[in-house]
Amino acid sequence: MKKRFSLGTYAFSGGVAVATLVGCGGSQPPIGARAALPQTYALATHEDRGTSWMLPEAAQDDLLYAANANANTVSVYSYSKRGLVGTLDAEGPAGECVDKKGDVYVTEGTKILEYAHGGTQPIATLNIGGDNAWACSVDFKSGALGVADFGNDYSTGFIAVFKNGVETTYTTSSIYYVLGCGYDDHGNLLISGYVAPGNYSNLAFAMLSRGRNKLTSVALPFEDWPNIAAIQWDGSYWAATVPIQHREEIMYRFSIENQTAKLEGKTLLSHDDGYAGQTWIIRRRVGLEQRTRIVGAVGPAGEVEYWNYPSGKRFASISDSGYPLGVTVSLAHH
Repeated sequence: MKKRFSLGTYAFSGGVAVATLVGCGGSQPPIGARAALPQTYALATHEDRGTSWMLPEAAQDDLLYAANANANTVSVYSYSKRGLVGTLDAEGPAGECVDKKGDVYVTEGTKILEYAHGGTQPIATLNIGGDNAWACSVDFKSGALGVADFGNDYSTGFIAVFKNGVETTYTTSSIYYVLGCGYDDHGNLLISGYVAPGNYSNLAFAMLSRGRNKLTSVALPFEDWPNIAAIQWDGSYWAATVPIQHREEIMYRFSIENQTAKLEGKTLLSHDDGYAGQTWIIRRRVGLEQRTRIVGAVGPAGEVEYWNYPSGKRFASISDSGYPLGVTVSLAHH
């Protein structure tokens, strides 16, 4: 069963992008240093195995998944040890997200693949009406999966929400290419996208509040953002990753009230080369301490970077030559 909703054009005034939100992101090595990989992990490679594989002990570990669109693989690493523990075969994987159980979702063109934590074969495949599934996010309250289909020059993008076996799609004439999406802890979904076909600038934003089927415009009165690499909830605020120049992005933190965003802070993310792809915020309790970190895929550098949050201090990286694009972390449940 599929339902579709649409929203009319919204005005853009005063240089402020207005759009709508719909349901759908101890001692440390010096900057630039790569942490040494444990030998048991470093020896395991995709070339050695040939097909999808996973080390038996991987399921007991927190796992970092990096989607390599150019290599048609998803590399799986130990999040803490930063060594390769598995590789999943895929066809043009792009965005990634996880649910409350730790299941991992990978967008792949016309479909979304769901993997159990540490699994080698999809436990479910969802087909989407478009052909360019890009970003995804999961509502931890309801279990709904939001997927952003970017669209193309001949067809508008849209947001698909999968809940209880039903897919509902949302479109708006104020967003042509749908770029990013993310749920907060309250079940609200925020999306971003470009406003016109053939124009990869002029961002617009939109929101679907929890329990509603009405799209609501959201004004983000910040700098002129060229694009949004990721949207996520950091536990207190919305967080959007924006490239500002070669080798640097800024993660902006903001709240939204009365359909208008208020800037709450910034985190500078520096890395080795090019622009980052997707970033992912990890909220993880270690003993009595709540630690928040960021991982980000930096395709041109062939690396996945680690930063402390909200300081932005980079402390580690993983070498990944497959041009990583999407990234997420699945925490083990013991």
